[in-house]
Amino acid sequence: SSDLPGAPPSAPAAVEKPAVAAEKPAPVAGGDGRLRILTFPPKAAIEVDGQSTNYKTPVNIPLAAGRHQIKLKHKGTGDYSKQVIVVANGMVELEVNMFNPDQPIPSGRGGRQP
Repeated sequence: SSDLPGAPPSAPAAVEKPAVAAEKPAPVAGGDGRLRILTFPPKAAIEVDGQSTNYKTPVNIPLAAGRHQIKLKHKGTGDYSKQVIVVANGMVELEVNMFNPDQPIPSGRGGRQP
């Protein structure tokens, strides 16, 4: 990035960072966590904060730290929504039985086949 003539302006920005960190124990900037979603049946479509994604379960995707509304959609089952809180460098795991969200995913089924 030597083509940027903005070396001096970046110095004050670095000085401000501790003040921001002092106000917020968990600064969102630069904080990515991961979200792992496993569904039964697999291949559920995923929406994050109301936005469609190209992902299909099972997945392990990066998400910015903070609260996110996750919606899973699968033809043949009802939609499933859940709010998750992603922590920087942390992992949130979501395992959903789309046929009956109150029940665990049946063992030996789901996205485990090769």
